[in-house]
Amino acid sequence: MSQRVIVIGAGLSGLRAASLIEGSGREVIVLEASDGPGGRVRTDIVDGFQLDRGFQVLLTEYPEVKAALDLKALDLKPFAPGAMIFRNGAFTALCDPLRWPLEGALGLFGPPGRISDRLRLATFRARLSLASESQLARAVGTPFIDVLRRHGFSADFIDAFFRPWFGGITLDRSLSADAAFCEFVFRCMAKGQAAIPALGMGAVAHQLANRLRQGTLRLGSRVASIEGSRVRLGSGEVFEGDTIVVATEGPEAGKLLRMADTGSRSVTCVWFAAAVAPFSGPWLALNGESEGLVNNLAVMTNLAPTYSSDSRALIAATILGPIAPPDDPALQRSVLAQLREWFGVAVDEWTLIRVDRIRHAQPLATKAKGFLRPGLYLAGDHTQQPSAHGALRSGRLAAEAVLAAG
Repeated sequence: MSQRVIVIGAGLSGLRAASLIEGSGREVIVLEASDGPGGRVRTDIVDGFQLDRGFQVLLTEYPEVKAALDLKALDLKPFAPGAMIFRNGAFTALCDPLRWPLEGALGLFGPPGRISDRLRLATFRARLSLASESQLARAVGTPFIDVLRRHGFSADFIDAFFRPWFGGITLDRSLSADAAFCEFVFRCMAKGQAAIPALGMGAVAHQLANRLRQGTLRLGSRVASIEGSRVRLGSGEVFEGDTIVVATEGPEAGKLLRMADTGSRSVTCVWFAAAVAPFSGPWLALNGESEGLVNNLAVMTNLAPTYSSDSRALIAATILGPIAPPDDPALQRSVLAQLREWFGVAVDEWTLIRVDRIRHAQPLATKAKGFLRPGLYLAGDHTQQPSAHGALRSGRLAAEAVLAAG
């Protein structure tokens, strides 16, 4: 008789684990509390726009992304291999000269930093290209900021480029994240693309969910407790399983398993509609100054016109950490006041669509503890790296552990 595996949570880790386990012939049930798959990786349709749950991108060079997803089917729309940096009242485009030679050459001069910083960026990239994935997968306990300083980058270049760029990735402008993880991400961005699917980031989760057999995924099924080999829903319904994989986000896993919460990094995304985009091209705009709420901004429709049902531009402005004021009108005024310095009075015509306040956007710390006891496993980016790579990897490792246990 086939063993039943219960997967709690239909985020990227749970969907990846479920598809691999089900593919081996086991019976699988995926219990998801919300009304759709994806967890934090979802897309909503609001006022004719595709709104992801906060600003997100997919790195095509992540090994687990390449292994788990059909990237061609996602119809990916890549960002420029660089960024526009707002510093001292003006934007400067900093671009990878190996991929965009003309733009890269133009960005050699001017702020931020000096031309020597651009040369150090090239040597930094060359060094990381020679490192193995296993080397960069192991935490070294060294903050990324220390590695950048040792490599010789100027303080101005670190503050204006690395802090907003990697601040947007790690949700922390202090650059205190482990250097190995940041170097791994840097190499993946240098070798691959940062992109969004034409139908939104939610398309990633739907691709994984569509591989499951009909009836495997049960939405609106919030788990209240785990009692030995039983899973009890808030409705009172009970499921019996030979194996349980807890693949929820970190805080929820902590509640179900009575484990300490590792903490979370928060982020806010303010979505605007505009009659005219504030700039052209698939660029990410970075706040290269120490002041202002907005860390980075993207015009999503510059990459994927499918994010809008008409000719309006869709703009995502990202704010790191807990913020004030908490009400949307006051937040809108503060954000637009900053962006008026970037783009002029045209921002006064922008329309607020939605504010996404995401308390648990990334785990504050990660612990590799996928095996809890016989028949009980844990998956999620809080067990690996805080990324799509980490989530998918944790799901794969959980599936392999379940299948190896027989």
